Amino acid sequence: MEIAVDEIPQVEAEPMTVGEELKAARARMDMSLSDLATETRVPVRHLESIERSEFSALPGHTYTVGFVRSYARAVALDDIAIVNALRAELSIGGHKRYEAPLQNYEPADPARVPSKTLAWTAAAVAGLVLVAYLIFRSYAY
Repeated sequence: MEIAVDEIPQVEAEPMTVGEELKAARARMDMSLSDLATETRVPVRHLESIERSEFSALPGHTYTVGFVRSYARAVALDDIAIVNALRAELSIGGHKRYEAPLQNYEPADPARVPSKTLAWTAAAVAGLVLVAYLIFRSYAY
């Protein structure tokens, strides 16, 4: 009973995540996580999170990219390609880069401008300090 090649169901392999790809490269180089941590100076717990693709456990987007770049370099992978794949994975997974909310302050926002009384009082005190200094300097000679 021969099966034609056309009749064999084709199973599409899921693409590897960045973490799986890095873990496979580390296994090919026969490195332990502690060896990798020593070489990259990235804590083992962060390396484990990267391999599991649990990027929310990492301190932040910038650190995640830096840690993954160091990991890729240590296992002799193209760090630029890995970082681009990471960014794509993060955007697909719903992980957005933290951006501080924009604060729209008008330059003349009354809540942020000191009162006229405070401005005139500060100017008067500065003037008195200047006059006192000049008087002191005139008696010093």
